[in-house]
Amino acid sequence: MSKFAIIPDEVIRDRRLTLIQTRVLIALFRYRGKKSNIVFPGRDALSELTGYSVQKISTTTTELSGLGWIKKEGTGGRSKASRYEITVPDLVTVYEQESRSETVTDPVTVTDPVTVTSSVTKTVTSSVTKTVTDPVRGIEQTNEQTNEQTSGRAKKWQIPAWINQAAWSEFEQHRKEMREPLSDLAKTKAANSIKNLNHEQQQSCIDQTIQNRWKGLFPDKHRGDGNGTHKRTGKPNRAEEFHETLKEIAASDKMDCSTFQQTTGALRPQMDEQLSNARIAKAGSF
Repeated sequence: MSKFAIIPDEVIRDRRLTLIQTRVLIALFRYRGKKSNIVFPGRDALSELTGYSVQKISTTTTELSGLGWIKKEGTGGRSKASRYEITVPDLVTVYEQESRSETVTDPVTVTDPVTVTSSVTKTVTSSVTKTVTDPVRGIEQTNEQTNEQTSGRAKKWQIPAWINQAAWSEFEQHRKEMREPLSDLAKTKAANSIKNLNHEQQQSCIDQTIQNRWKGLFPDKHRGDGNGTHKRTGKPNRAEEFHETLKEIAASDKMDCSTFQQTTGALRPQMDEQLSNARIAKAGSF
């Protein structure tokens, strides 16, 4: 007998939802009971049900949380599944807020230089940037620069447009939970290290760091095809995998003892295999 899910009309009416978000949301409704809106399916179960990767499930549930459809608790690691509370957003209020935001005038950038003399006074609003050329001193400055100099405040760090914002938020939360939040300089360096990865590869890289309780990101393992795996031809080179993993251990100078033991323990079969192959090759040479 086929299973089914009861979903509210708002799922159909919400024009913000993409196809992937709609399918994952319906999958969550499928786990909802009659008297509770709390569900806790694993990411593997949602992946099998919808056909999307585990990393895509994590990204999509974070997006649904931002749209007001669910409240998400936990990162969905191996030891404990994420906990979701299904909520139904008030679409009337949502659309009213969107309508008000669309009426706001976009900032205007004035590129033509304006010569200011002693007999002319111009007022520049914060939403308009004007380049003012002083004909006597030849100094050019923008209104934004003047505001920064007078206020003495540094610009707040912003997430670059090419970053998977849902994955990045999980990474920042991970560092806060470790009681070592990122400085602006650390954020810039960490973001630049995964700049050449697509969104799924960035999610996979950050998931690996969270699951192993590392502090840094190691993007080299995730460069390759769209699924975040290295492209190879023929049989995998075990020696290459072995050396790549040793390089990763060397790069993580703050790896804790338990993580080091788990990692080197996983390498033991590869080390035994290489030693066995070396003995066979030596015996065959006589």
